[in-house]
Amino acid sequence: TLAEFTLLQPSARGRAGAAQPSDMLLLLLPRGGGGGGSNGGGATLVGASPRLMAPAVTCEALLQPGRYLALPLSLRPAFGAAPPTFVLRAGSAKPLLCERVTVAAEAAAAALCAYVRRGGECQEPLPGCRIRTLKDGAGWLTVAENGGAPMGMTVSLDFDGSFNLLPSRGSLQTYDTLPPGRTQLLQALTFSSEADGCLMRLASRFSAQLFSAEAHSPDVADALHRPVGGASGSGGALDALGRIISGSVR
Repeated sequence: TLAEFTLLQPSARGRAGAAQPSDMLLLLLPRGGGGGGSNGGGATLVGASPRLMAPAVTCEALLQPGRYLALPLSLRPAFGAAPPTFVLRAGSAKPLLCERVTVAAEAAAAALCAYVRRGGECQEPLPGCRIRTLKDGAGWLTVAENGGAPMGMTVSLDFDGSFNLLPSRGSLQTYDTLPPGRTQLLQALTFSSEADGCLMRLASRFSAQLFSAEAHSPDVADALHRPVGGASGSGGALDALGRIISGSVR
């Protein structure tokens, strides 16, 4: 059946003092990781909405009989404020059975890496080591893939000098060493305000060494930034669905 999924949040229009809308992204995946589509970090995408700071985003897909996961994500830092409130609306030409489920944090991270892999630009600064960058409707996302076994891949990113962009890692400077066969969301920059324009500046350094130990600065306490899966899309991150985190993943 042809299905439409819409993610909505309260609009600030006509409401004095209302909070600015957060970014929203809706990813559609087969439950359990099967099916066709774009791989990245162990996940498979059936469809994806644009990531926007808007009252609503929509994802459409022609679904075969089976089980699917509609995964809402917001990457804009909340700075201690309450998480944004969303409503998910599902519609189709034929009846759908819908239920709320728990989602493992590593599954959400793998799905987000697949989103960047699907539409991002790819560079290979070192043999087997790839950097994917996606500019979307709410900012920039950067993902690293280490396919250079047995080499450890070290990536240093410095976005200092950028304007009107909020870093998901809490710092504009990051340093990460990925083990072989791993994929990681290094940074997600989101517009602080849509009205002021923005500027993105990036200085990057890369290196690869045998048997380098995994390291991250800032620490990857946020589960969406932990290395997942494999650089070629192998791994079973989505098999962990229904195990850990209920509700929004941050």
